Amino acid sequence: MPSDKIVQTTIVGKVYNENKGKTYRLNNLLEEYFKLIKLYTSMGLELKDMSKSSLHEFTYSEMCDKFNLVTGLIQTARDKSIEIIESFKKSDKGKTEKKRKERKLRLKKISIRFDNRTFKFEKKESKMTPYWLTLSTDGIRWHRISLPIQLGKDQIEKIENGWRPASVEMVKKNGQWFAHIVVEKWIKFKEPKTVIGIDIGEINFAAAMAVRIDDQDKHIKGQIWRGEEIKRIRGLYGHIRRNLGRKKLPEKIKSIGTKENRKVNQDVHIIANEIIEYVKQFEDPIISMEDLTNIRYNFNASKKVNKRFHSLPFYKLRKYIEYKANSQGIDVQFVEPFDTTKTCHRCGNVSHVYGREYRCSICGMIYNRDLNASINIAHFLMRDMGWRRSEPLRPTNEDTDVKSDLNVGGSLL
Repeated sequence: MPSDKIVQTTIVGKVYNENKGKTYRLNNLLEEYFKLIKLYTSMGLELKDMSKSSLHEFTYSEMCDKFNLVTGLIQTARDKSIEIIESFKKSDKGKTEKKRKERKLRLKKISIRFDNRTFKFEKKESKMTPYWLTLSTDGIRWHRISLPIQLGKDQIEKIENGWRPASVEMVKKNGQWFAHIVVEKWIKFKEPKTVIGIDIGEINFAAAMAVRIDDQDKHIKGQIWRGEEIKRIRGLYGHIRRNLGRKKLPEKIKSIGTKENRKVNQDVHIIANEIIEYVKQFEDPIISMEDLTNIRYNFNASKKVNKRFHSLPFYKLRKYIEYKANSQGIDVQFVEPFDTTKTCHRCGNVSHVYGREYRCSICGMIYNRDLNASINIAHFLMRDMGWRRSEPLRPTNEDTDVKSDLNVGGSLL
């Protein structure tokens, strides 16, 4: 039985009708916070045993003396610095020792993080907007900033339905301030009756198959999402960047990056929403996905395939599916990615796969390779949860009749 848990997601609100005085104070706060982050990261990189506790012990008193900030902001700056350093070090993986030594951590911009001690989000009787965000900048009462926040319809619905603000990131973009509010809610999950295995890959961006826990021989309504629009966008903008690079126009390269990411994010959201709608058609579903933490480091193919593979937003799709499912009371669990494509879901034989079909040399099953992987991912979770039968599954007509001639987009089998 999956345990209940606190689920988090982020809503974004615009600071409405910005007051010049408050904007000036926010800009000054951002500058001070940025200096603090840079100092924290430079000190953190020098520590051999870097952690929140070690960085706090080594630097906290000094930071309180140097910066006129409330202690909560000093601590969130410390935490953000740890995240930045860890991300920087993680990106060194696969690089030569020489390249690692040549790299330097350069910060261009930062957001200001407020934890539950340093902000208050409340609803007021106001003609401007009902939602107000009060931020603490230091320990003096009149140094708090109250900002009207404009939210969209879906975001208001979350706030009204019991999602509680947990933290806030104040982000400045093109001169405008936005509040990225992390909201959370305690979600209770039902006892699952159907496991949905979801495989994420390079040819087919996502493939899903439902398996009933009480009838594990039957696999229901497999569906595939090719992600062709995402691949088209990545290919198009890659071509544009190469042309701009030849013309030595770095500023234009930078400007198109934001546009590309917006388009890709929109399509990932669309696919994630379609996957959730697919999942919701089954009785009391639970989603099983592979833990893809090191997928990029373990993939090695031709230069062309590598480039296409590494351009796909696998982690983003996984996170979108997880929070969209959790927010609707559907649990998501992760399994180890161990030969899910190479294993016959019917008899358990492990062999190499050529082309888009899995052909088992032991039991003779012919199946779409991505849907075969999806079933294995569902079976792995069932095994981990103690729901999986020990005896082999009996052959079914569906197992041998599945073909791989799919249509473009989300396709049913």
